Amino acid sequence: MREVLIPALFLFFFLSTPILLAQEKTPDRYGISKKHPILVGGENLQMGPANQRSYLNRLTGPNGEKVSYTRIGSCCDFKTPNGILGGGMLDMYEVTHNGLKKPVVLYLNMYDPNPGEPKIPKGFILAQD
Repeated sequence: MREVLIPALFLFFFLSTPILLAQEKTPDRYGISKKHPILVGGENLQMGPANQRSYLNRLTGPNGEKVSYTRIGSCCDFKTPNGILGGGMLDMYEVTHNGLKKPVVLYLNMYDPNPGEPKIPKGFILAQD
């Protein structure tokens, strides 16, 4: 039994390690990095700004603190089939809440939808609808 269990555990760990490391790595930079923006795109471009506000309105601090945000501009052009003429720009929002030492800049992509459940930047949570 031991001869089967040890190789099976080793194989599981060996195969799952890259996946686990990737999952741990992305959330640390998700939303606060231009390379890992928050995906809030919808069925069409007109939904993008509303999706951004909806997402940010649901965002709270780690203990449910009310978040305030201000759009500070756009940056970082990128290619996407969901954008205008095959491209898009990220929107930057300065976000703060009581207990946060300094504001955080979040990068939002209003063109590309997030597959699955909404992802949340480290240090925040999403309130339920």
